[in-house]
Amino acid sequence: MNKESELFWIKPKVVSRDYYNGIFGHLHFRRAGKSSEVINPLILLHQSPSNGRPFEGLMEKISSDRLVLAIDTPGFGDSDAPISPPNISDYAFSIIELINDLNLDKVDLFGDHTGAKIAVEIIKQIPNKVGSAIFNSCPVYSKEQMDKMMIHLEEEKPKDIIPEDGSHFVKRWKSLQNWYLNAPIELVNRDFIEMQRPLDKGWYGHNAAFAVNHADNLPQIEHPLLVLCPNDMLWDATKESSKYLVNGKVLELPNYGMGSLSVETEMYSNIFKEFFNTQKPLSVSNAKSKIYEPKFNKVTNIIKRIFISNEYGQVHARVVGKLNSQKRPILCLHMSPFSSRNFEKLLIDLGKDRLAVAMDIPGFGESDPTEKVPTIDILATVVLDSMKKIVNESSFDILGDHTGAVIAMHIAAYHKEMVTGLVLNGIPCFEKQERLEKLKNAKYNKPMEDGSHLIRRWKSVRMLSGSEGDDKVVERNFVEALRGGPFAHWGHVAVFSYELFDTLDKINQPTLVLKPRDGLEDRTTKYSSKIKNVSIKDLPKENYGFLEYKSKAFATEIIHFLDKI
Repeated sequence: MNKESELFWIKPKVVSRDYYNGIFGHLHFRRAGKSSEVINPLILLHQSPSNGRPFEGLMEKISSDRLVLAIDTPGFGDSDAPISPPNISDYAFSIIELINDLNLDKVDLFGDHTGAKIAVEIIKQIPNKVGSAIFNSCPVYSKEQMDKMMIHLEEEKPKDIIPEDGSHFVKRWKSLQNWYLNAPIELVNRDFIEMQRPLDKGWYGHNAAFAVNHADNLPQIEHPLLVLCPNDMLWDATKESSKYLVNGKVLELPNYGMGSLSVETEMYSNIFKEFFNTQKPLSVSNAKSKIYEPKFNKVTNIIKRIFISNEYGQVHARVVGKLNSQKRPILCLHMSPFSSRNFEKLLIDLGKDRLAVAMDIPGFGESDPTEKVPTIDILATVVLDSMKKIVNESSFDILGDHTGAVIAMHIAAYHKEMVTGLVLNGIPCFEKQERLEKLKNAKYNKPMEDGSHLIRRWKSVRMLSGSEGDDKVVERNFVEALRGGPFAHWGHVAVFSYELFDTLDKINQPTLVLKPRDGLEDRTTKYSSKIKNVSIKDLPKENYGFLEYKSKAFATEIIHFLDKI
């Protein structure tokens, strides 16, 4: 892995991730540092349609003497989206919920673009709990500028027709490059991918932001305020904000543009500390809070998302149901290069009478990658260690899909006491020469300036989404596949480096093998008999994705098999 990939793709060890159960469901946040009695915690609020990931490098620097939280705005990153477009007050309310839940008496705020407008609203709602604030780009638009912003907003809204060739993503990629002038391509790649994650709700952030005007709200803020004015195409509009600051100033940064917060972390950390550490507490005891009550009903999630910490970092999982002494838990492991998100429908059906867990394999979804290219043994070790913590060391069943099937078979063969039953979607067993050929082709799909890497991935994902996957499913899977970044090929490297043939006859648990027509049917037929206690379910009418598209039927089939054991 090159230095650029390492810098922008690997989460610093001081940063951890967690969820809070807020009004819209899961509110995801990153945390670094510890609380201080003399320095306020710092809340970082991102631009739209991004999330808190670009702040990770900055968090590592600035958390040396304070608690730092980077929160994904609802609908972005890993925070659940509202069912309809929220306003800025709704976004602010969701952040304040977390501030109150963590018992933070007073916080400082940093808002980037849309995050700055949310920060202003937070100050208006809880003035007594905010010390001071820094905004990165704080545009006061002219009518002509606002007209352009509204055109941009219309372009963000989902379209009825999705281009079959994925060219709409190439258009977005080239547009973003115009903003990230002279930025490292791996930084552009990472941020581009994160910006695609909200899918058809990505316009919610700008919709809320453009509905409020800094010219109206900044004069109401008496707290110490520093406005950073980078050269990010909002230069003139941000300079205009100086006319509306009551207790603040503008710091021009003409040599820094989009992405610089992730590159120049030392410089920004120094600016932050110098400003926040020198502000005297503002007497706002008489400040009038804006009482706001959202019109949304609180969401109760059926699927709970969690992080499990171990020596390899954090592993992410989706969980439905509860531990049940009468029914064994089931662990679902996904194919590469997707994530546990593909199991959401199946989880709900599996988890009706037992604990059902779908885990992101390390390096995919939200699970941290291993420090180097992993073997199947390492992946199995991380998965098993994490599952033991979830199920309190009790035995469980495993459902494995392609790469997930190989990991499942390894765990079953070499940790027999932990696995009772096995369900496999295909048996990816290859002759040595074929494995070596596939291993040569298991490479990182590097970002290209012309966006051709996106077209290659789109074609692959369209196939892997199956004949029943509609355009929205393909888009979702496409983004999930991209999120592996420089680690996306590691799953296949692990599979094609593994001698599965030698493992098959060590599996003695009752095993159900599903045989759809997904390119593995010949190998499944050839090698399944090596497993001692195997049943084969031939599925000639199914291909990729059937466990999602026909989740109820196959959940019933899987449960029927496992409950007989």
